[in-house]
Amino acid sequence: MEKPFELAYTELKKGCFPEELSFRTTAEIKPLEGVIGQERAVKAFDFGLAVKMKGYNIYMAGAFRHRQNYLCKKQHRKAGADRAGAV
Repeated sequence: MEKPFELAYTELKKGCFPEELSFRTTAEIKPLEGVIGQERAVKAFDFGLAVKMKGYNIYMAGAFRHRQNYLCKKQHRKAGADRAGAV
């Protein structure tokens, strides 16, 4: 006997059909800006970069090292540009 809300694995599959996309190649897509879904992490990192006293460090934890590296490099460059513009 089947359960009333049970789905077969074939019913869980979501298809992606090229003809439904609004572009032919990914070269036509404008790159996204910023870090998606990490607003709190970005704010915390920016706060840490704004600390002017020596002896403070920024600790980043998480499973995805490449995301941490991306955020670190991007925000560090931004902080450097902000400081250069303030001089």
